[in-house]
Amino acid sequence: MKLSSMPPRQLMLRGFACMLIGLAILVAPQLLSPASTLREAIGGSAWVGWLALVLGAGLLVAGWLRQGRRDS
Repeated sequence: MKLSSMPPRQLMLRGFACMLIGLAILVAPQLLSPASTLREAIGGSAWVGWLALVLGAGLLVAGWLRQGRRDS
């Protein structure tokens, strides 16, 4: 499904989910034990978490703007 044909509510839901995933990637290294190799692997992919946060915020804003346009 194209983003241009997606309903605003679905855009906002996907944006929220994307932001949660990004937040989980950024917070996970602090919650794991210091000696964990998984902590190092997740810590090295912090840019993916930031990308997911920015993408999710963009989807939320796009859905919000589209919903506002549709209401007026």
